[in-house]
Amino acid sequence: MANAKDETPRSEIVAALPWVLGAVATMAVLSLVWWAMLDPGKDAGLKQIIVPEGTAAKIAAGEPTFAIPSNIVIARAGELSVVNQDVVAHTIAGRVVQPGETVDIVASDSEGEFVCSFHPGGSLGFTVSGRGSLIVTVAIPAFILGLPIGIGIALAVAVGRRIGFGDESYA
Repeated sequence: MANAKDETPRSEIVAALPWVLGAVATMAVLSLVWWAMLDPGKDAGLKQIIVPEGTAAKIAAGEPTFAIPSNIVIARAGELSVVNQDVVAHTIAGRVVQPGETVDIVASDSEGEFVCSFHPGGSLGFTVSGRGSLIVTVAIPAFILGLPIGIGIALAVAVGRRIGFGDESYA
């Protein structure tokens, strides 16, 4: 076995690489499992818009209507239910919603606009929420968690080698 004084700093780095890479790989696998199991975009966003009674009359009179923003985030599936509680029919995305009717709209793109009659601006911008990218949810946490753990293990192994831990010559 080589003497600890004979080892160069480069050989210490080479000896530490498997520990660091192993820890980063382990964290990458754990992050990938987390990414697959947890779906932060699944329940995020609107699933339903209710058009209250009197909306068409308020828009025709130039009065403010119920509070709906110009841009909405739709749940990840891209489906939005529109419930018309008004006394007149309304349109959204080319579909007519009769009074008392509920219509499901499916967004074909990840973002865009629905032309609609119940919004004072005449259109409703939308973005479909989604799962985070692999780089953000897997690669970055793997390095943030894996590097310190791997370096810590490599340092512990290096210190153990220097003090002769595991060396049977002490008996």
